[in-house]
Amino acid sequence: MPDNLFAFKQFSINQSHCAMKIGTDAVLLGALVQIHEPIKSILDIGTGTGLLALMLAQKSERYTDIHIDAIEIDKPACEQATENFNQSKWKHRLKAFNCSLQNFKDQQHQYDLIISNPPFFRFKKNIAIIEEQKSNARHDKALPFEELANHTNRLLKSTGKFWLILPMQEGTEFIKIARQENLYVSQQILVQPKPGKEPNRMVLCFVKVDGSIANKQLCIYDEKGNATKEYYDLTNEYLLWLNKKN
Repeated sequence: MPDNLFAFKQFSINQSHCAMKIGTDAVLLGALVQIHEPIKSILDIGTGTGLLALMLAQKSERYTDIHIDAIEIDKPACEQATENFNQSKWKHRLKAFNCSLQNFKDQQHQYDLIISNPPFFRFKKNIAIIEEQKSNARHDKALPFEELANHTNRLLKSTGKFWLILPMQEGTEFIKIARQENLYVSQQILVQPKPGKEPNRMVLCFVKVDGSIANKQLCIYDEKGNATKEYYDLTNEYLLWLNKKN
């Protein structure tokens, strides 16, 4: 199989034209997001390869009327996401838009569910990165946290949910910014790389009504570097694991 082709159980991802390749963050987020009725519409912000949109298409396939839109500002990546969508069995439910979140005004309706694995390094002018495509994918220059929160609030239904994954420091910062846009944490999952290590990622679910927070912690690997049973069970519907966890 070509290096740029990543095979999942029910779909494949070509990532040859995408600056940011498939990683644990996106897989973890897609596996953790909860989908239930009466969700009818989903938006993936910064879709990249289209992975998150495809994972949610698989997760929601019993609800055949759920439509998934995906935004991607980088044209080659958007074209690649469209290609990946069209190669899947859910292509009639998936559509990619080559535009920024700020300019995404084609859709008149709001969404029941919004998901994002956003650029999370806070952009600084003195950071020198030669490859502009990779810089945009990694840094929040094109999509600052303040604008992500503001436009998510604009596009999210009053009963909707917004899921994203961020490193710990950036996640703590985003929680404060989101609150200013009337987006409140309802679930917080701290992701621990190994036993004895501090969590290095947080998966957050935001709603528009301030209330209690459900807190969880998830450990990805054991002391030997093997996937924990919890992580295996969480991702087993998607990843082609070679060994079954007991």
